[in-house]
Amino acid sequence: MIIDRGPGHRSGIVGATLPGHDATRLGEDLRARGFVVGARSSALRISPHG
Repeated sequence: MIIDRGPGHRSGIVGATLPGHDATRLGEDLRARGFVVGARSSALRISPHG
């Protein structure tokens, strides 16, 4: 997981790297199933609040 806990960087969005998986393809698959996600570089961004 990628988290910046510094002042002014709080967010409900979670970032995760998934070694061995293509974040872009995984994001497309999850969005097709109704999840609110996005791929940024090699990380998957997950928005639990939609």
